[in-house]
Amino acid sequence: VVSAGQSATIAENLANSSAVLTVLATDGDAGTTFQNWTITGGTGSTAFAIASSTGAVTVLDNAQLNYETTTSFTLLVTVSDGVHTSAAQTVTINLTDVNDVAPVVTAGQSATIAENLSNGSAVLTVAATDGDVTTTTFQSWTITGGTGSTAFAIASGTGAVTVLDSAQLNSETTTSFTLLVTVSDGVNASAAQTVTINLSDVNDVTPVVTAGQSETIAENLANGSAVLTVAATDGDVTATTFQNWTITGGTGSTAFAIASGTGAVTVLDSAQLNYETTTSFTLLVTVSDGVNTSAAQTVTINLSDVNDQTPVVTAGQSETIAENLANGSAVLTVAATDGDV
Repeated sequence: VVSAGQSATIAENLANSSAVLTVLATDGDAGTTFQNWTITGGTGSTAFAIASSTGAVTVLDNAQLNYETTTSFTLLVTVSDGVHTSAAQTVTINLTDVNDVAPVVTAGQSATIAENLSNGSAVLTVAATDGDVTTTTFQSWTITGGTGSTAFAIASGTGAVTVLDSAQLNSETTTSFTLLVTVSDGVNASAAQTVTINLSDVNDVTPVVTAGQSETIAENLANGSAVLTVAATDGDVTATTFQNWTITGGTGSTAFAIASGTGAVTVLDSAQLNYETTTSFTLLVTVSDGVNTSAAQTVTINLSDVNDQTPVVTAGQSETIAENLANGSAVLTVAATDGDV
C-alpha cells in the first residue's frame, strides 16, 4: 500500500533531476522489497520521474514548473512487492513562488504639466507590473535616458517623478520630453520603457511693441481721424490677445488717443496738428497680454504740410514814378507772404 497523503513543497525553479521526495509504502508481509515504482498518471506525470527501485521522485521537465500558471501537481503512484502491485495513490507536489519574473514598466504612461513648474514639483508616479504571484516590492526606479533625463528626477523607492531643472521647461522651445524608465523587483530589472511628459503653455513671455512704427498724416486731420494701428508680438506659443494699449508719454501724448482693446491711434486734439510749428510727434506705447506688460516703445507720427494758410500782401508798399512814363513801363513788384511751409 502506497502511503496516503504524501506531499512535498518545492521551489518553482528547481532544475531537472533535482530531488523532490521519496514515496513511502507499507506491506503486511515481513521483509518486503519494494520495486517497480511507477507514476501511472496525475497532472505532473510528465513533469516528474520516479526511480523504479527506490520511489525517489525527481524533476523531469522543469519548464512545466511555473507557479504563475500551476501551483500544485498530483502524481498517481503504484509499487510492487515482486508479486503484487499496489493500487494507485495520489502524491501531491506543491510549488512555492520564486521571484523569477522580470517587472514591466507600464507602457504609454504620460503626464501634462505647466511649463512654469518649480524644481521639486510632482509630475507623475510611474507604474509597473510583475507576473510573480507573491506581491512585488518595486525598487531601484531609474531614469536611464530620454530627452528629459536631466530635466526630471525619479524617486528610487517609489517611482515618483519630480522636476529637477525647471530652466529646461519652456514650451516655446520644447513641447514634450521623454524619459526611459526601468525598475527592479529586488532580483530582476525591467526593460526600459518610455514615459512622456508634455508641457502646456503658460503666459510667461512679455509682449513687445514692434519697434520703428511710424505714420505720416496731413496736418489738417479732424478729431477722431484714424492715424495707424500699433502692432506687437508675443513669444508665447498660445495665441495672445493684446489688451490695455496705453500711451504713456511722448510729445504727442495729448494730441492723440489709442484704443485700449485694439491699439488703433486716432487724433485727439487736432488743434495741436500744425506743420508750421511741429513736423513730427512721438508716442510712447505699451501693451499687455493680460498678465505681462511690455516696455514702452516709440511710435512716430509725422505731419505733412497742407496749404491751409491765407497769403498776406505785404502792407505799406509804395513807389514813386514820373508822370510821363510810357505804357508798359515798370512801376514795382508787389510782395506777399504765406505761412505755409
